Amino acid sequence: MKVDLHVHSKYSIRPSQWILQKLGCPECFTEPAEVYRIAKQRGMDLVTITDHNTISGSLDIAHLPGTFVSEEVTTYFPEDGCKAHVLV
Repeated sequence: MKVDLHVHSKYSIRPSQWILQKLGCPECFTEPAEVYRIAKQRGMDLVTITDHNTISGSLDIAHLPGTFVSEEVTTYFPEDGCKAHVLV
């Protein structure tokens, strides 16, 4: 089974890299349908989109075969405020 669990689309508008934030640049410009097309072309059995703190990209392709909804959630450890990205 082939699947890439860490893929972004145009809905990842708040990148984690500070330089992209300063430039007001999103992490990705790719349409969800194009992410799906490329993934299938590269032999992925399943396709998902893990945009930052949103499921919008996943929902855009949810009607297509072999997809599932996921998201990259930004969270912080309560002890020290250390940031972590969790794929859910």
